[in-house]
Amino acid sequence: MKACIVFALLFAFVLTYCPAFSQSQKGKQLLPSYDQIRQKDREIDDYINKDGTAQITQKDSVNLFNYPSGTVTYLLNGKPSSDIQYVKRVLSRKGRIIESLSIHRPNQHGKRLIEIKYE
Repeated sequence: MKACIVFALLFAFVLTYCPAFSQSQKGKQLLPSYDQIRQKDREIDDYINKDGTAQITQKDSVNLFNYPSGTVTYLLNGKPSSDIQYVKRVLSRKGRIIESLSIHRPNQHGKRLIEIKYE
């Protein structure tokens, strides 16, 4: 009986004493990490030629197909199309080079025009 009381007191002491010296919760980071602040899907490459002229290339990804259906008309080399699957098929062909891309603001009816010129 005496051993059980000593064991219970020792057990209670260990349970209350250990958390007093350890942190129960990690502190919050004061500054965000690099992955939290960098822009996704964006690259900027700088290159300076030997003659001193600079060449800056910027790559950015745009999702042309995330607009609600029926609100976008695609103009492929001057031919209008509202079929997203057709536009995806045409643009995903191997060797397709897009020369220009223009995304217009929605008109008063909420329709948007996306012009794509390609080879």
